[in-house]
Amino acid sequence: MAVSSFFGFRPQQNLPVPVATESAVIAPSPESSPTATPTVRRVFTPTPTPTPSKPTTSITEEVLRKFLGQSEKASIDRILNDPSMLNTYEGMFYAKFKKFPIPRLDTKKTNAMPSKNGPVWCTGTQLASVYSDIEKTEKEYLYNQMDYDCHYNRSKAETKECQDWRRDNDKNRTGGTSNDMFMRSIEKNALLQRDAYDNLIEKYCGKK
Repeated sequence: MAVSSFFGFRPQQNLPVPVATESAVIAPSPESSPTATPTVRRVFTPTPTPTPSKPTTSITEEVLRKFLGQSEKASIDRILNDPSMLNTYEGMFYAKFKKFPIPRLDTKKTNAMPSKNGPVWCTGTQLASVYSDIEKTEKEYLYNQMDYDCHYNRSKAETKECQDWRRDNDKNRTGGTSNDMFMRSIEKNALLQRDAYDNLIEKYCGKK
């Protein structure tokens, strides 16, 4: 032993032998497993511009230029920015719808239309219906007016227009040609002009 130690040899010691042991492999839980995040598509929807429930006026630059004889930009701007002047021109514009033929506005857009109860919104489709219906009344009005002028109005009765009109229309006349009949035609026209437009605006427009 001493000799062995002298020459550098050391007795072997009993070292522990490693023993293989089973270790549990823990699978990741579903909660901890990474999942694909779904792609969310965002669709841009423009916010619609709210439409006032009732327009304050039917007067626009287009109306002033086309129907009310205004052409100067400064005058138009002054009218559009003055409530008192707008009210005056509103009345003037409404009066034009009490005579035939009534003004025609663009039926491809929504318009504020004058009425006896103040301006109301009329979509293009609604306004087209107003114009379609009132054309019948306008034709009836024109017939009554020509019938009166060409038989009773001395300043027009002998014009070529009236001579041609009598030739085309009197052959189918029933009920005679009394003065009372012609006067009734004019009275009927006054009623047509007074109510026809307002009745159609009330029928078609101002509704959602």
